[in-house]
Amino acid sequence: MNPKRTWQLVLLALGLLAFIVLFERPNAPPSKAANVPELVFSNWTSDQVISVEVVVPTNQYLRVEKANGAWNLVMPLNYPASTARIESLLQSVRRLNRKYFLSAQELLSQGQDLAPFGLDPAQITINIQLPSQRIELRLGIRTPVGDQLYFKVVGMEGVFATDAAFAEAIPRSANDWRDPALFSLQGLNFNRFEVRARAPLGFELERDPTNRIWRLTNPTPARADNARINFLFQQFDNWNVAQFVNDNPNADLEPFGLRTPAVELVARQGTNDLMVVQFGNSPTNDLNLVYARSLAHSNVVLVPRQWLNQLAVPSVNFRDRRLISAATNPIDRLEVRGETPFALERQTNGLWQVVEPWSFPTDPELMRLFWEGLTGLEVAEFDKDVVTDFAAYGLDKPRRRYTLLQKGIQMPAGPTNLVWAQLDFGTNVIRREGTNPVERVYVRRTDEKSLNLVNLSDARQLPYDAYQLRDRRIWSFSPNEVQRLTISLGGKTWKVMRGTGRQWVFAANGQPVVSPWSAELEECVFRLGQLRADGWVDHGEERLARYGFAQAAHRLSLDVEQEGKTQTLTVDFGGKAPSQRAYAAVVLDEQRLVFEFPLALFLLYEDVLRGLSESMPGS
Repeated sequence: MNPKRTWQLVLLALGLLAFIVLFERPNAPPSKAANVPELVFSNWTSDQVISVEVVVPTNQYLRVEKANGAWNLVMPLNYPASTARIESLLQSVRRLNRKYFLSAQELLSQGQDLAPFGLDPAQITINIQLPSQRIELRLGIRTPVGDQLYFKVVGMEGVFATDAAFAEAIPRSANDWRDPALFSLQGLNFNRFEVRARAPLGFELERDPTNRIWRLTNPTPARADNARINFLFQQFDNWNVAQFVNDNPNADLEPFGLRTPAVELVARQGTNDLMVVQFGNSPTNDLNLVYARSLAHSNVVLVPRQWLNQLAVPSVNFRDRRLISAATNPIDRLEVRGETPFALERQTNGLWQVVEPWSFPTDPELMRLFWEGLTGLEVAEFDKDVVTDFAAYGLDKPRRRYTLLQKGIQMPAGPTNLVWAQLDFGTNVIRREGTNPVERVYVRRTDEKSLNLVNLSDARQLPYDAYQLRDRRIWSFSPNEVQRLTISLGGKTWKVMRGTGRQWVFAANGQPVVSPWSAELEECVFRLGQLRADGWVDHGEERLARYGFAQAAHRLSLDVEQEGKTQTLTVDFGGKAPSQRAYAAVVLDEQRLVFEFPLALFLLYEDVLRGLSESMPGS
């Protein structure tokens, strides 16, 4: 007979006997421990744990210790440990339940020792150190059925069994407990960050100590895209190691391409390097991975190549394409130099008002669109990094200038307006994108030496005259304040007066305006009382002709009595805009303004005019 085979059968028999003793004794009396709570441990929590040791079947000894709230692997090597994985094991131990229990007396009565359960010696030993207590947990083999696992707690009598899934939380090697993160910038007090790469790649950043804004300092000083940079820094926390390759600090780095790295990441405080991470070559059998190492640990690992691809890019990819930052909260004065220079100031209620050369409130919606256009204006092309003579680009005498200021900044010489940013727009040019011509315009920030191009269509959306931002409400009155309405068109005139109630009468003979024209006239007057421009078009008497304001004038006048004073409000009508709305013109603050008249109101007005013509031919 084969002796090895005989011992296998003996062990199997012993295992079956143990299973029968534990689980298949229908007539056995209940265990003395039947009333013990199901959970094995209940008097400690995972945050009290100081260290954890695991001894695995290969006699590999793993030990982690907690310091300053962070877990660190100390055996078989020093390395940051994965808090999540250690906490997972501790929580599994805390939730450990005993599906079955065989007391020491029952073991003794059956003549059993711990060997049949795989507990002498144990398959895995877990030691958990608390401030005043040490827990030693010994794990054995699976039950014959396979869904349970034998275990024993030193200091407690008997043998327990629990779900075999408990073993999934137990590390088998140091790599199972290593922190998978390649590196992290969390908690690192750095103010410089550098990507060192072979030319023409690579760049360097520096953070302003006052506003905490990053700027590019090399290869070209420029504003940096802080949103993109901060997102990149956040992504570093998700850059996990794919494989730990070599832990020998004296290993030859040449095979990994790390003797002369392709890319290095360096976080610094001033001139002191706080963190250096190097990237090298790809293994020949997998070009989707690349060798890397953090000099804080010196071990070689494999990481996804896509991370390297995010870094090995031209510095222009990290330049801020916005000419004006969206953070315009400190701005309370805006000066525009265009066809007609003007200035706006933010009022105490947060609304903006034109203050030079006129004084009137702006339209909140138009101001919102203005700010969105200004802060959303992006560079389409970084044309030149350093320019000493801007005259060739029409920027010595710019066509437009937008200056953003903070008012009343206290300086040694007294309060002054601080220029926060200034944009100059110069000559238009034609560029090509593929085979398509694109109109662009030269633009620069006056605090920078670089020259940029933006799409002309975007630049044209910015207001260049004060009237374009004016409150679109033309006037405001109630219908009962209107005493007379006069319409002049093509040499004919219709005049109506307010009668009793809502009745309107012709001024010439007192004849009432018949229904339904009287009701429509009342509705028209009501809507005219809240007249609002659909959009400003132009200004100036000399420009009326281009919008169809012919000599055969079409004019609507309303005599309005408010607070005991009567004033005549007049609106003139011209041709049709591309939107099919009628052009209209009014005089506000001694300035002739052309706007698009609301379409629905104009259709109602035409119905009223037709009714008046039928009721009383023009005189």
